[in-house]
Amino acid sequence: MFSAFPVIALLTLAAPSQAATEIAPTTAADAPTEVASDVPAEGSSAAPSTYSPAQVEADLTTLLTARGRDYLDARARLEAAPTTVAPRVAARLAETSPALAPAERQRLLALLGAFGRPEDLRAFADELRRDVAAATPGQALSAAEPWRQLLKAQGLSAAPILGELAADRDLDEGTRALLLGDLIDVLPTEQVAAFVAMVGDGPATLRQALRQALIRRGRDRPDDRASLLASVDRALTEVPDARKPALLGLRATLGELDPEFLARLASFAESPKAPFIVRVASLRLLAPAAETPAARGALIRLATANLSAPQRSDQASELLGWIALRALPESDASQLVSRLGLLKADEPRIAAAAFTVAPLPSDGSWLASALDHPWPEVRKAAIRRVDTPCSRDQIRRLGNSAAPPEKRGESDDAVAREALRALGRCGSPEAESALIRALGTKISTPLRRSEAAKQLLIIGLPKGDKAVAKAIETLGDPSLVRRLVEAARASADPTPALIQSLCQVSADFPALRSTVAETLRLIAPGSTCSQG
Repeated sequence: MFSAFPVIALLTLAAPSQAATEIAPTTAADAPTEVASDVPAEGSSAAPSTYSPAQVEADLTTLLTARGRDYLDARARLEAAPTTVAPRVAARLAETSPALAPAERQRLLALLGAFGRPEDLRAFADELRRDVAAATPGQALSAAEPWRQLLKAQGLSAAPILGELAADRDLDEGTRALLLGDLIDVLPTEQVAAFVAMVGDGPATLRQALRQALIRRGRDRPDDRASLLASVDRALTEVPDARKPALLGLRATLGELDPEFLARLASFAESPKAPFIVRVASLRLLAPAAETPAARGALIRLATANLSAPQRSDQASELLGWIALRALPESDASQLVSRLGLLKADEPRIAAAAFTVAPLPSDGSWLASALDHPWPEVRKAAIRRVDTPCSRDQIRRLGNSAAPPEKRGESDDAVAREALRALGRCGSPEAESALIRALGTKISTPLRRSEAAKQLLIIGLPKGDKAVAKAIETLGDPSLVRRLVEAARASADPTPALIQSLCQVSADFPALRSTVAETLRLIAPGSTCSQG
């Protein structure tokens, strides 16, 4: 047995002396795969029974200089006599006078790759390092690719070299990440398992590469999956807390959310002694299984415990409760919101989440207090609950919110645009009038005015369509006109007046012709301004 290459060290900059795994020597069952790109042509000459040094040299010269049938015949004879040829090829590569051209070195190295001798692997690694170092910026991966494939094709015998390369900090992290994936691909199952404990450690690129390689291994080789799952379960009891979220995510990806694993996630999430990052990771993994009894019960308990006043004033409890609330089925979340009075929570993320599921009075009376909430995310969440039929009071309040701050309207542009979308959902003539006022308010931002135009076209009433067409044709600010032209794409049935206004823009603002043409293509296929 030979000790592991320093690939373990690459996974953690702070602890290069981590315990190493071991890799078994190559056996007959692990014989390397030939990777030569050129296959001898049918009927080509194999090496003669007596292959003299002179013949070897002649064929090597042909290999380096010829093409076509002569090249293929020479290579076939050389490949048929590895014992005789390989040492001479290695010697030829070591010669410095005359120096080999890069293409000649590659042909000789490719021939060595076909022999699959472990003692030649370091030469391939040296070539990889040389080519990567000489590569122009952004081309390192392409430069490494031929040598990566040559090494990987040697199977387990290449594992020590792949490990050294993956740990080589003189190589860029992208190349090291690919080599680490190659290493995981060639290792036997029992040695792959040893890398599971390193998940979640080291530079981000290498962490991601290791995780993806393990997932690929479990997906492509079903017989390895059980071993990997067992390794993850074992590592969860051994690794530092900082690595556990990554391990939990790997466990969820490799295997189904079975009852035993769900119970473990629930135990982590509900344990006050568990580190916060582990509790959050467990909660997020419980969310996809929220309909199952085990996950649902844990989420209800977590939401109740962490969102009850005054517990939710603690920041960690607030976040845990918020994640649990959002993961719950809507009926359960709605009951919790009512029972715990979460619509009135001071914490903005909790109140916003509560507004997405809370049972609200049908008369819309809740909107007034919601629009007075100091946090814009809560105001947005409340406005999103507005739907038809809308009361006159709701339309009035939404119109006021859409107004600019100078007219005592909403100070946050995102909230104002949400109010305009709500007016579009209301869809009534009263809502249309409020949107027309918003479109015509000159001191409003272009974003608000273009959103008003979009919602008017979605409603599709004649008065609103006419207002949008007039605005497009008469407003002189090119940036605002561009936004209005793009907003016109919301029209399901464009009127002649709207199409005419778009064509007027095309004539008045040459820079907007392509924008107009794209809008016409979407809303009125076949129509062009030249056609009127």
